[in-house]
Amino acid sequence: MPEKKLYAKLKQTLINKFMRKFLVFSIIILSYQMIEAQNKEQMEVIKDYKADIPETPRFEINANLLPTDTSTRKQKYSLILRPYEVSYLTPNLKPLRMISEENPLNYPGFLLVGLGLPLNRNVVGHYAYSPNAQSIISIDLEHYGMDNQKINENQKFSNSSGKLKGEVFTSAGYTISGDFNYGQQNRYFYGYNLYNIENNNESSFLSADVRRQFQDFSGKISFFNHLPTVGKFDYRADLENYSFSDNLKNKENGFRAKFRIAYWISESQSLTAEILTDLTKYKFEPDTAQRLNQFFLSPNYSFHSTNFKINVGAKLGLNNGKGVILPNIEGSYNLISDKLAIYLGAKGDVEKQNFRLLAGENPFLENNIQIKNAVNKEIYGGLKGQTGALSFRIDGSFRTIDHLAMYLTNSDSIPKFNVIYDNTNLLSFGGEFNLLIKDNINLRAALKHRIYTLSNELKAWHL
Repeated sequence: MPEKKLYAKLKQTLINKFMRKFLVFSIIILSYQMIEAQNKEQMEVIKDYKADIPETPRFEINANLLPTDTSTRKQKYSLILRPYEVSYLTPNLKPLRMISEENPLNYPGFLLVGLGLPLNRNVVGHYAYSPNAQSIISIDLEHYGMDNQKINENQKFSNSSGKLKGEVFTSAGYTISGDFNYGQQNRYFYGYNLYNIENNNESSFLSADVRRQFQDFSGKISFFNHLPTVGKFDYRADLENYSFSDNLKNKENGFRAKFRIAYWISESQSLTAEILTDLTKYKFEPDTAQRLNQFFLSPNYSFHSTNFKINVGAKLGLNNGKGVILPNIEGSYNLISDKLAIYLGAKGDVEKQNFRLLAGENPFLENNIQIKNAVNKEIYGGLKGQTGALSFRIDGSFRTIDHLAMYLTNSDSIPKFNVIYDNTNLLSFGGEFNLLIKDNINLRAALKHRIYTLSNELKAWHL
């Protein structure tokens, strides 16, 4: 009995397993038939589906550009040198005959000698030596004079000068130069012959009595850049010293130092600053001396374009201990391209009227003269232009001058000139014309007229 129950239970288990497998197999077959039917038959849309999307707020985004990177970036490349050995056959060259131009003759010096009537002589010499491409040394000598005293008593003069100069141009972009100068002038007072005829006099003087001899020693050292610098700066420094004397015991020593630096903001804009120190000591007697000293700072701004240019600056400093502020302004504008331009300006300067300058204008000065600096303030303007072969300039100015130097004769038997000073207003106008007639032939005409209005003197004596 138990065996029948066990057999029946086992049979029922087998039937259940078979039915489950059959059911799974039937489901698989049915699914395959449905897929095949979908591929072969068309589907029918019973109802369209419409999505209901709720309205959402709009966001506005304002994009900002990133800041520009203005920093300077420098790349540095380190390359390893790798020399390669190249083997090649030595070429067999057959030279051809070539006719080349001969180099022009270049002489390191020259000598000029001349004579003329009335008796005059002229000797000019120059020699330059360059030990290498970066340096040069030169020497210049000159002498000229005239003697016409056979016609007019003591009508003669002579000038002698010598200059030694050296320059060194460095590969770093700066130049050092220096020069030493010597000059001697001999002047003789003459012209009293006509005075004798008009006044029935018989004045006569020995050459030694009317001679005025001047000796001038000077030296100068300069330092400046001849190539553009990395920082767009130009610089220059000048140091100068001189000793000037005559045969009547007048003597003057001077020292001048000028430093200038310019910064180029762009090709059309620049800033410049100049510092000047100018010291002068004049004496006639050992225990007396006159001094003229200047200390100035001159800033300046310059801008130029195609048709417009402006320069704005000033001169600030001390003139013999007194504060001075002077303008330096100029502007120009091209009215017709480069054919016609107008310019206006206002400037001021302090002119050093020392013994060296005054003796150059009038060599027959009295001993122990008074020396003063002249302060000039000027407003000017004009037109300049060019058309074809003709170029011209028409200008006018109004200037005020404090301590204008003039010359009046004294009552000595041998006339000399005293130096007197006066304040004046000076009105001047004039023009200049240049005409190119042909190559190497140029015709020039100039006219200048000045009107002096003095504070005390009747006329601008000997000006």
